[in-house]
Amino acid sequence: MKKFTFIAAAMLAAISANAQYEVYGDDMYVKATQDVAGATKYWTVFVNDAYASKLTNAEYIGPNDGVRDFWFWEGTFIAGDDSFPGICWTEDEGVGGYVSLNVQDKGWSGAGIAQAEGVTVDTSSWNEETRFRIAYRSNLPAPATVGINLFDVAKFGLGGDYNDNGAIWPAVGSTKISDEWVVCDFALSELAKISAGTGFTLESIKNAANDKQILVVLAGGVNGTNICLSSTFFYQPKAGFDGFSHEKPAGGVNNAAIDVNAPVQYFNLNGMAVNADNLTKGIYVAKQGNKASKFIVK
Repeated sequence: MKKFTFIAAAMLAAISANAQYEVYGDDMYVKATQDVAGATKYWTVFVNDAYASKLTNAEYIGPNDGVRDFWFWEGTFIAGDDSFPGICWTEDEGVGGYVSLNVQDKGWSGAGIAQAEGVTVDTSSWNEETRFRIAYRSNLPAPATVGINLFDVAKFGLGGDYNDNGAIWPAVGSTKISDEWVVCDFALSELAKISAGTGFTLESIKNAANDKQILVVLAGGVNGTNICLSSTFFYQPKAGFDGFSHEKPAGGVNNAAIDVNAPVQYFNLNGMAVNADNLTKGIYVAKQGNKASKFIVK
C-alpha cells in the first residue's frame, strides 16, 4: 500500500466582516464571466492556458518576452511555488496555473509588467461597465496586505487597505490573505468610487493605456512571505450587467460549502488528472469539491 503524507492544509479561512467586491461559489470561476456576465471581450493579464482559449474575443496583455516583460525590482521577489490548485474555468476542470511570488530580504518588494516602447493597449471601448477581476491567495506565510497598481493610476489593496509609504490604497478584497483563493470582481465605475482619494477616474485609466506599467504588485518587505495571483483580466460584460452578488455563503466560508460526498480527484503538478490506483513516487494534488491539498507518495 502506498504511503500518503499530506503537506498542505484544507483551503479554509475566516471571512472578514467587510467582503466588499469579493465573489463566491460558482461565480469565482472564470466561466461565470461568460455565462452570467455575458462577456463579449477580454483583456487578459494572468490567465491559465487551459481556459484562455475558451474566452470570447480575448486579447492578451500579460507578460510576453520582448513585448511585455514581468520584472522583479532589485531582486525583491523570486518565483514561488505555483503547483497548488488555481482558479480554473469551472470548479471541476482540473488545476489552474497562476503567478506565485516570494518576497526576499530587501526590506521591500515590487514587480511589474512593463511594455516595450511603442506597445499600447487599446482601451477605446472601455466604459463604466468594463470590469476587472483578480484572484489572490498565499502559499504561507502571507503578507498582511498586497498593493495592486493598474496603469499607474488605479491603486487598491488585497487583504485590506495597503499602506504605500503613507499613501493608503483602499481595499477591494478585505478577506485576510490565506491559503484559500479569494476572487474580486468589480466595474471600473466602482473602482473610481473606491479610489476617489487616489485621483483615479475612468478617463485616467483609458488615457494611461500607453503607460509602460500595466500592472504592479507590492507585497511589503517581510522575507519569505508569498503572494499568488490568478485569473487577472479586464472584460466587457453584456450591457446592463450590474455585477455579481457579494453576499457571503452561509457558514462563513469563502467558497461554496464543501461537499464531503463529492468524488476525490487526483492531479499531478502539471494539472493532469491521474488514477489514484497507479500513482508513482512524487507530489500530487487531491481535490474534493472546494477542498484541495498536496500529498507525497513515497
